[in-house]
Amino acid sequence: MKLALAAVPLLALAACAHQEAKPPEAAAAAPTPVAEATPPPAATPAPAACRADSECAATELCLQSRCTPITRDLAACGLTRVHFDFDQALLKQVELPLLQRAARCVKADQSAHFLIGGNADERGTVEYNLALGDRRATAVERYLVGLGASPSQLKTVSYGKERPLCSEHDEACWAKNRRAAVRAGETASR
Repeated sequence: MKLALAAVPLLALAACAHQEAKPPEAAAAAPTPVAEATPPPAATPAPAACRADSECAATELCLQSRCTPITRDLAACGLTRVHFDFDQALLKQVELPLLQRAARCVKADQSAHFLIGGNADERGTVEYNLALGDRRATAVERYLVGLGASPSQLKTVSYGKERPLCSEHDEACWAKNRRAAVRAGETASR
């Protein structure tokens, strides 16, 4: 019986000796399984601060001191009006920034279409005012194309004196009616 009791510890010792022992440096070098790290979600960068459209990307406008992407539903691209002197179709220097903004809107979406409507005040004949409205719309179109807008996106029309914004019979009112309006969303088929 003593022999059997002595054999049990020897069997246990033999079983332990049969296992491979790893040297301590090998255990340290073995990679520890780590759960894959998921990168944090990319934060949307805050819109850049701006004072003018020229400080923003070509497809952005400076709105409320922030660069804002130009989209089809952006109100700033929906309607632009420029005004003219009496009996003139020359663009005024003060109106050019408005047209530069309109050109950005046209260029930002190549599938969008814009209608340029030329208008005149009530003075003059119907025929004369239709021709003047056409010259005004064409002047705006040429300026936009000169800034890189695609002619295929633009259509001009003259309303002459038929669509006044103001119906008073004085210079302040007439000045409001001497205009061209660039309106987004119109079909540009000719």
